Amino acid sequence: EKKKVFSDFPINDVAKIVIKEKKGSVTLSKGANSWEVSERGGYAANSEPIFALLRKVWDVTVVQPISIGRSQYGRLNLVTPDEAGTPEESAVILTFQDKDGKDLTSLWLGKVYERSEGRPDPFGGGMAKSEAGRYVKRGDSNAVYLVSETFAEVKTEAAEWIDKTFFKVEKIKSIEIVTAQKGDDWKLERASESEDFTLANAAGEEKLDQAKVSSMKNAFSNTEMEDVFTAAEAKEQKTGVTSFKVVTFDDFNYEIAVGEKNDLNELPMTLKVTGKLPEKRKVGEEESEEEKKKLDAEFEAEASLMKKK
Repeated sequence: EKKKVFSDFPINDVAKIVIKEKKGSVTLSKGANSWEVSERGGYAANSEPIFALLRKVWDVTVVQPISIGRSQYGRLNLVTPDEAGTPEESAVILTFQDKDGKDLTSLWLGKVYERSEGRPDPFGGGMAKSEAGRYVKRGDSNAVYLVSETFAEVKTEAAEWIDKTFFKVEKIKSIEIVTAQKGDDWKLERASESEDFTLANAAGEEKLDQAKVSSMKNAFSNTEMEDVFTAAEAKEQKTGVTSFKVVTFDDFNYEIAVGEKNDLNELPMTLKVTGKLPEKRKVGEEESEEEKKKLDAEFEAEASLMKKK
């Protein structure tokens, strides 16, 4: 039987994970409804990778014990972040705490172990290697082990842990752009989902190029976020440079305000959503009891989805 790094990892008691290395740290805390990222003002974390990490730590087994003295820890990148001379020498320390902030245990991640693949590297420079494991130790012991996990997902950048699920606009009825250049602003609208957009308030000569605007039907349907601004940093962001006002056939109103792009083609953005939820279903005249039941259930399911959204 393989020996586990932790014979009894208290997986169910962990309510906080502090990840620390030479160049920074991040704190993940269990909130009332989900895990949160402390460095982002308690913004929701993506919980799945956190659960996966806890399971991995609970389950990680020893491939090989390494005979090494403390003076050699630098070679395997297992020096404490405070004492490490360079970021490379520093261990990445995962400290697991309970709901009262008391340390339960810790895992030190050292150098990634690379195994030779027995073939020349196609990019030159010797033999090809692949990442096959990592040197680790528990915080309460000097014993160093080689394990088969690389723990590549363990990062100290807060943006890597936040929940990136974002808003999704569907069934656009009208979309307008509002800028400082009022003469260039425009509004597109349509009477039903199956129709093409028309240009609102079009001047006599103006013709709409459908090829250019047909993609607007799916505007903001697949938005992605990189990070979230909080506290003072959020106040510094100027987002009113351009605003989009979107109304959907579901009676949702989106106001999306963006600022200037940076060198990475990213831009700051704020979002306001209001929605009018249907309260009652119009009952048809000829509905049987069975039809009514079925349609009521469908209406309730749809209304519940809208409410969540």
